[in-house]
Amino acid sequence: MTQTESPSIADAWSENPVATAAAVALGIVIGAGAVIGYFSIMATGDEPPIRVRNGSIELEVLHKSRYWKEVGSAGTHWKINQGTRLTDKYWMYLAPTNTADCNAAKANGDVIRFILSDDSWVQVESHNNKTDVTSDKVLTRSADKKTLSYGNEALFIKAIRLDGTDRCTFAAKDTNLHSLLTE
Repeated sequence: MTQTESPSIADAWSENPVATAAAVALGIVIGAGAVIGYFSIMATGDEPPIRVRNGSIELEVLHKSRYWKEVGSAGTHWKINQGTRLTDKYWMYLAPTNTADCNAAKANGDVIRFILSDDSWVQVESHNNKTDVTSDKVLTRSADKKTLSYGNEALFIKAIRLDGTDRCTFAAKDTNLHSLLTE
């Protein structure tokens, strides 16, 4: 019995150049489509997420070179110094100690208002794909410019409102409450 040699790749390429070129082109198109599709699905703007924590108002920018920049001089209007959101909607992820305090662990919307126990408020919304933070009280910016805060130990978030609807209500301070705002 004689053994036949299987053709090498070089032989296949030289014998069928049109089919080989078509196969290579198809592979490149499929690969490029997969890469473009992945980045389209996974793409987000370059404005960083915001974390609200400690049961009172502490809005923290989660990015090493981004920070809060005051608009005007009243201390009640702030923006992130650079970056753009893909959309004006926010995804809000909530982690309270007692899940019964919130009617959803995550939700999306345009305007998020944090209401404190002294009835003051801080509002986060996006205009033209840029985050705007406004408040009826002066917010204090940390030395590293990453955190805006208001209040004292006695104050606490008593409600979190999304697009005019209360998502969470609290009768007392939840020191483990965390909220993440992202796109």
